[in-house]
Amino acid sequence: MSRLIRVSSSPNSSITRDESILIAFIAFFRLNQLMMSASEYKSISRLVYEKFGIDLGANKRTLVENRLAPVINQLGFINFQEYYAHIISDKSGQSLLELANRLTTNYSFFFRELEHLERLKEILPTRLQQTSTWRNASLSIWSAGCSGGEEPYSLSIILKELSTLHSFAKWDLGILGTDIDTNKLKEAHRGIYPTDRLRAIPSNIRTQYFKQVDQLLWQVKESTKQCVHLSRFNLMEKQFNFKGKFFIIFCRNVMIYFNRATIKTLIQRFYEVTEDGGYLFIGLTESLDKKDCPYDYIAPSVYQKRVR
Repeated sequence: MSRLIRVSSSPNSSITRDESILIAFIAFFRLNQLMMSASEYKSISRLVYEKFGIDLGANKRTLVENRLAPVINQLGFINFQEYYAHIISDKSGQSLLELANRLTTNYSFFFRELEHLERLKEILPTRLQQTSTWRNASLSIWSAGCSGGEEPYSLSIILKELSTLHSFAKWDLGILGTDIDTNKLKEAHRGIYPTDRLRAIPSNIRTQYFKQVDQLLWQVKESTKQCVHLSRFNLMEKQFNFKGKFFIIFCRNVMIYFNRATIKTLIQRFYEVTEDGGYLFIGLTESLDKKDCPYDYIAPSVYQKRVR
């Protein structure tokens, strides 16, 4: 360590001995920080793709290093190979979950991509008219990749706002919010968010569906949570075994992590659990290849399953 920095013994030195030792330690740490080899990156990338469908590509090694280094240090492993072996040998699956939590980026906010919520205001009254004579009318919506709950709670607010204009009172309304990140799902269950996440919500709506915790935090009211069910779900499951089908599926800004083959497979699975006449919403910056898409194109990022 003495070769990294020369410590002056002069009383006039501008750097104290303790500061010099600290600087030397930082330099030593930086020289010996965890570095991921090409083979280690290949192993972890393959595992992430097989389990979660996420295609890391060839240029994200530094990102993966930075995301995983803290947990490797915490567990006491000396390299990524040991960490990989630990994940593979962990029969509980908890280490695999932690890997997913570390590598996925889940930032969202309420009323994101407002165009979609405005589109719902057009779609849902039509659905109401079509099923007005049903004795047990229901409406199921799936928020696939719900992050911290901002999307399903936004959908709940929209449904409640529409119910003041249309008769949803006798309907069985259900919103399923799923994500692979268990930490984000815990956040969704708590339902407490910084003011910045609510920036797109008009103030009158905010006070109606949230209660202010303090100057920086707001909490979703229990009445807003009532029709929302949150659950962990991996979109790479071979079969989507739901009790019923969904009239609307939201999967926005999730498939940007997937390659074309994975997207094609996922879209087909979405199609199979969509009601006839139901809709799929994807991110505004996303699009689906017409050759691979069984849905009909309605508008940018909006697709519909044709009524048979």
